[in-house]
Amino acid sequence: MALRLKYPGDNLAWMAPLVSVAAAYLSYFAFSSGSTAFAVFMGILAVLAALVWFNQRWVAIPLVLFFSLTLTFSVVSLFTRDITLGLIGRVVFHLYFLFELVRWARPTSYEPPASLDPPDWRQM
Repeated sequence: MALRLKYPGDNLAWMAPLVSVAAAYLSYFAFSSGSTAFAVFMGILAVLAALVWFNQRWVAIPLVLFFSLTLTFSVVSLFTRDITLGLIGRVVFHLYFLFELVRWARPTSYEPPASLDPPDWRQM
């Protein structure tokens, strides 16, 4: 499948580039400080977030897994540390990004059958 730039729609239009740039920024500074594993992980996250703009729907699976994990850590931090505005903002961003990813990744062309009953063979 050829990579063609396609507008993802809704709020993923600004959220995906934000995540991609932030992950690339963290990756660069992690490499410069010697944290290679974290830098590679953030680099992969930056590429995955950028692929949202190329309509690669499979990207939603690793992104949902990553943001579910980080949301879990943020919620645990919310209960074990002092509640700060930054921590609340992080939880809200993770929840909303997960919502937008799942909404974007759902197939929209599915139409349920008109009837789930088997056809009546006597009328055919």
